[in-house]
Amino acid sequence: MEERGEVELAGNPRLKALRVVYAIPFSGRPGFFDVQPTTVAVVGHDGILSGSELRIAVTVRDPTEAAFKAEIETKLRLYQTALGQLRDDFAPYNAGLRAAILVRINERRAALERNRGVLQRLGVPIRRREDAVIPIRVTPALRVRSAPSRGDSGLAPEPELLEASYDDILAGIRSMGIVMERVPATFAPLLEEGLRDFLLVVLNLSYHGDATGETFNGSGKTDILIRAGERNVFVAECKVWHDEGSVIEGLVQLLDNLGWRDTKAAFLLFVHNRNVSAVLTKAHRLFESSEHWRGTIDSDKELERRYRFVWPGDPERFLTVTLMVFAVPDTEGKRVRRDSDS
Repeated sequence: MEERGEVELAGNPRLKALRVVYAIPFSGRPGFFDVQPTTVAVVGHDGILSGSELRIAVTVRDPTEAAFKAEIETKLRLYQTALGQLRDDFAPYNAGLRAAILVRINERRAALERNRGVLQRLGVPIRRREDAVIPIRVTPALRVRSAPSRGDSGLAPEPELLEASYDDILAGIRSMGIVMERVPATFAPLLEEGLRDFLLVVLNLSYHGDATGETFNGSGKTDILIRAGERNVFVAECKVWHDEGSVIEGLVQLLDNLGWRDTKAAFLLFVHNRNVSAVLTKAHRLFESSEHWRGTIDSDKELERRYRFVWPGDPERFLTVTLMVFAVPDTEGKRVRRDSDS
């Protein structure tokens, strides 16, 4: 209860009254106070909502405890009656909600089946969309070959991931990236960790759970790592574009986290602003300006570039890095971090 002092009555300064504001806590949705029930009391409601409280002012001339108590009980009874009527109004609607939803679902299913039947009866081939999501083969085998040994050093040949398997991994990532582009409202609020987790789900469906995240490798933690037995065959770094510094930082992290035996990698860049082409041009320039860059390999993918790098510190150890850019427009400018990251 909050006491708000004396007020004048009827504009006469000699007639004084005491005004008290009662702060009454409530639970539930405050919007229901603005819903009019089917039965309405003649006397209106003059309370004001403040957070989780309903504040009701009571003004009494010649104030006494009994007068205030009677007045606030009358006002509360009006609210309780109105809310009780709302509950009675909602009850039949809620009781029939499940049945109404099932009717809509059945109507939607029937419409889809009817349309499918029309397409089948047309007797003409249905053309596949060129931008359809690429299906990922379930649990393919990673193909690893033995790279030739250097000279007559007697060293055992190093295993290396075949280009076909490398392309399979990138196809899986590309497929999930296309899904993210089609529903940006779902994925744009996520930070790098959340985006990475979705990619890991897709990769683990294809590679027997051998894809891991935040795994120690090289000099730090790798966002995505795929192993074949004891061998690291693919490493990826995920970054959300903020500015050129985020690309430089991510590329340094990727190269630093690569072990000497890692030869296939990817840099996954998620762009939340609309000028994706400009971002790709800037990122491409930054990749080619790296001291470890040794060449650019032609790519037939619109938002991808492939590069030939050397492992930091060993100019004779070459590795392949693919830049993959995904356009995930951000309409709200919000980011959601998982509870474990806070």
